[in-house]
Amino acid sequence: MPIDKKRVVIFFEKVIGFKCLKILAASSDFISVTAISTASNLKGYPEIKDFCLANDFIFMAEDRPNSLEFLQKARSIKPEIAFAVSYSKIFKEEIIGLFPQGIINLHPALLPKQGGCFPTMWSIIEGDRITGYTLHKIDAGIDSGPIFVQTEVPIAPDDTGKSLYAKQIKVGEKLFKDYWLKVLDRQIEARPQGGGGCYHKKELPFGGYVPWDKDLSLIKRVIRAFSNSAFSGILAKTDSGVIEVLGVEPTDEVEIKTIGELVHKGRKVFGRCADAVVRIHYQIPG
Repeated sequence: MPIDKKRVVIFFEKVIGFKCLKILAASSDFISVTAISTASNLKGYPEIKDFCLANDFIFMAEDRPNSLEFLQKARSIKPEIAFAVSYSKIFKEEIIGLFPQGIINLHPALLPKQGGCFPTMWSIIEGDRITGYTLHKIDAGIDSGPIFVQTEVPIAPDDTGKSLYAKQIKVGEKLFKDYWLKVLDRQIEARPQGGGGCYHKKELPFGGYVPWDKDLSLIKRVIRAFSNSAFSGILAKTDSGVIEVLGVEPTDEVEIKTIGELVHKGRKVFGRCADAVVRIHYQIPG
């Protein structure tokens, strides 16, 4: 007799999303998969379409998962569960309700800490000692739903946004591999999140510019957080234009009294933050 496959949807983007899609492919003998990514992600990973075709997956590029058109498509699939991995769109209650077992999110932080956007960067900026990944159920809030399981990643003093995210991807992939099927088979239960969390909006920390009104230690963490292949780096505005700040160090070469003021001295650039005058190591962006 033919196997009645369970219908699984995955909303995904980025490297970690593709890795999780491949994990689902290893179980295609007993699940049918609908893979949904964004148009921009498809441009970055055009091989996704061929991969889905080779594995007999349904593939959709969808930037409006809450639209009436997509809701109709989703209903026709008659899905049982969905997983979301680095998918950048927010799910509203109507689409969440289409999945009897809900939408299960893989979030790169230890919720309720660092909910929302850019959690890896904020973990460094806020001086966290650990981060990780959380597998949790999506509810009407943002990153506020009950938690199935978490895994930790220590943050080293010299971690950058790039190096820390690379460590997170490894444990996040393993977390998904170890637990997605247990969630599907209802072998584990989700527990409510506790208090003491934080949430960050969908915008770059400090707008992508050095927050000179902060102290030196925080500014150094901001610079490390922006050392990430996904961004050009943290920026600063000078009289001569915008520069990318690579590092800062306290100095007594010049005197600057106004916080946020930047001064050129030959090819050197100096500035003042909340508690120090610093020399700025920089390059011209682009």
